[in-house]
Amino acid sequence: MKEMINTSLFFLRHLKTQYNRDNLISGREDIDILKGQSIISLSASNNEYDIVLCSPLKRCLSTLSLLPDDCMKSVRYIDE
Repeated sequence: MKEMINTSLFFLRHLKTQYNRDNLISGREDIDILKGQSIISLSASNNEYDIVLCSPLKRCLSTLSLLPDDCMKSVRYIDE
């Protein structure tokens, strides 16, 4: 019998931007997140992520920067 591997997959959307607040679609527009936001529930979960895939857009990079460095083993930036 094959050994079962327990794998979890998490999706994290970027934090709120001015476009979100104004009900606009940002698409590939490179805008930053609104100031003063945090990711308390995710960073407090003590999860460790083997790989994090991230867009190089400002809103994604700013959101990622709010996570503790020690919870991410590897970060790859994907611009497709």
